[in-house]
Amino acid sequence: MNIGIHHQNMRINTLTIAAALLLNSISPVFGQACSLDDTSEIVENSHAIIHDFDAHVPGCKPDFGPSGIVYHPILDRLIVISDKGGQFATMKTDGSEVDCRNITDALGNRPELDDYEGVTFADANDGFIYVGVESSSQDGIAIIQQVELSSATVTASWRIGFPGGIKGNRGMEGLTFVRDASHAEGGTFFIGDQTARKVIGKCELPIRTGGDTAALYGCSVEIVPQFDEVSGLDYAADAKIGGQTGVVLLSSDEDDKIKAYTPDGAPLDWVRNLPNTSSPGQEGHAINGCELYISSDDNDASRKIHRYRFSP
Repeated sequence: MNIGIHHQNMRINTLTIAAALLLNSISPVFGQACSLDDTSEIVENSHAIIHDFDAHVPGCKPDFGPSGIVYHPILDRLIVISDKGGQFATMKTDGSEVDCRNITDALGNRPELDDYEGVTFADANDGFIYVGVESSSQDGIAIIQQVELSSATVTASWRIGFPGGIKGNRGMEGLTFVRDASHAEGGTFFIGDQTARKVIGKCELPIRTGGDTAALYGCSVEIVPQFDEVSGLDYAADAKIGGQTGVVLLSSDEDDKIKAYTPDGAPLDWVRNLPNTSSPGQEGHAINGCELYISSDDNDASRKIHRYRFSP
C-alpha cells in the first residue's frame, strides 16, 4: 500500500511518508533533544503568529476555523482541523506551504457530520488521522472518524458513550491518542468535552483489529481538571514531568491554562498559564519537543495559529 501523500492539489506531494521515514532514520524529528520537564516555562517573547487563515489561502474556505491541531512527526508538519466546512489543512511548522483539503465520504460527498473540533493520529506511519465531531446526532455520544490523509476520505467511524457530556454545539472540543506499543490497537483515545468540563480517556476503538462500527464503545479513565471548559488535548510522548515519561496535556480557553496528567488520569504538579497573546479562542494545542502551537478560533476575531517555545 502506498501511504505517501500525492494528491495533485497538495503542496507536500514531494514528501511522501516513506521518504520522510528515510530522512528521519538519519535525523529524527520525533523525540527531539528538547522536551518538556518539571522546569519548563512558556517563553512569552517567543510568540509568533505563523499563519492567519483570514489571509484566504487558495483552497481554504473563507470561514476556515482552526479548531484542533496536531504535529505529525513523519511529515514534520502541523495538521489543523476546521470546525466549518469539513476541511483540514497541513502546513510546515513555520506556517508556510498551507494546503487545505475537503474531507469526503467514500463516494466523494461531504460527510453528514462535519463539525470537527479535534484531530490526532494513532500510528504516524499508516497514513491516517482521526477527527472528533462536536455536534453528533445524539447527546452523550462522541463520534470519531478515521480519515485517510492521501485522499481526505472518511474510511471508518465509531461512537463512544460520554455520559453527561456532548450536548449540541457544546460537545467534544479536544481529542488525542496515547500510544502504547503493548496495546492491541496501538493505544487509546482521550476526549475533552465542554458540557461536562472533563476528559474521558483510555477509550478503546478497534482501529487495528476491526470491529462493529455500530457498537457504542466506552472509556475507563475520567479526568476532572476543574476548568470552566476543556478546549485542547495533546499527548507529549517525550515529556518527563513528575517522574512520568509521556503525559496528557489539557488546555482551557476560558481559564487560559494548560495542565499535565498521566495516561492513567492522575494529576501532575504542572500547570502553566497560556499567554494572552494567543487569545481569543484558544481551541487546541500541539506539542513538538519544546514548541507549543495554539490554534485560535473565535470566528471573525481570530483564525490564527500561534507558536511559542518552552524553556529547555
